[in-house]
Amino acid sequence: MSIEAIYNRRSIRKYKSKEISIDKKLYLGRYK
Repeated sequence: MSIEAIYNRRSIRKYKSKEISIDKKLYLGRYK
């Protein structure tokens, strides 16, 4: 399983909340 797949699975639950922007920043900062 790729990092992107793991991130996508985790983020599906969070996308309805404000955490999406924070998660995306952390994700991009970590794996860019």
